[in-house]
Amino acid sequence: MNKGFTLIELLVVISIIGVLAAVTLASLSDARISAQYVVAEANMRQIEKSLAVSDNLDGLIRITGSGCSSCQCRPASGAPTDLRNIPSSSLCFTHWQTSLNLINDSTTYFSDVSGFYRDPWGSPYLLDENENEFPADPCRRDRLRTVGADGRLSTADDFIILLEFRTGLCR
Repeated sequence: MNKGFTLIELLVVISIIGVLAAVTLASLSDARISAQYVVAEANMRQIEKSLAVSDNLDGLIRITGSGCSSCQCRPASGAPTDLRNIPSSSLCFTHWQTSLNLINDSTTYFSDVSGFYRDPWGSPYLLDENENEFPADPCRRDRLRTVGADGRLSTADDFIILLEFRTGLCR
C-alpha cells in the first residue's frame, strides 16, 4: 500500500491554513489601527497639556488669530475629501501648522512641534477655535480632532477632544 496524502486531504489542509492566515491578518490590521488611535489620542493630549501649562489665558482664537483653523480642511471650502497625505503646501495643512506653531510660541511646551503636524494616518490634526468666537455664545468649547483612518472629516472614525476653557468667562 502506498502511504501518503490524497489530493483532497492536501487541499483541505491548505484551505484551513488559508482561513487561519486570513483571520490572523484581519486581527493584526485591527490591532494596528487601534494602536494608531492610541498614538493620535496621546498626541492630542500632549497638545492639550501644552495649553494647560500656558500662562496665556486668552482663548485659542486670540493665540492663533483664527476662529477656525480647520475650516480650510472642510470639503465645502474646496479641500480634498481625503486628508491623508495632503501636500504640505495645502491651506488645510499650513493653517494647522501655523496654529500649532503659534500655540507652541505661547507655551514653549515642546522643543519640536513637527511631530504633531500630522496624525498617524498622514492627515493634519484639525483645530476649531470656538471659545469667544461668537459674542452670543462665547462658551462654545474649542475642538481638536483627528479624522481617523479613513482620512475623511465628520465620519464615525473621527476622534475629538473638547479642550478646556481658556478664559475666566466660561469656567
